[in-house]
Amino acid sequence: MDNAEASKKDVRAILGELGDLQITAVLEFKPTTEELEEPAAWLAGEEDIVRLAGHTLSARAAEICEIAGAAEVEEPERGGS
Repeated sequence: MDNAEASKKDVRAILGELGDLQITAVLEFKPTTEELEEPAAWLAGEEDIVRLAGHTLSARAAEICEIAGAAEVEEPERGGS
């Protein structure tokens, strides 16, 4: 069991190509790499496998799914023209 806190690189490797704002939001939960596997399975459409194993999506994993599944909000442009 890996109890190390996930890095930005870990989030991208496990959850896919997310925007910087999404990654920052996910990292606010201070998840371990193992904790990212559950939402990754759901996002990949493998929730049936998770349910067959007798698990439901935890509240934390559901929030991570919501963040990772949302379209990234674009940051406002800086500078003045």
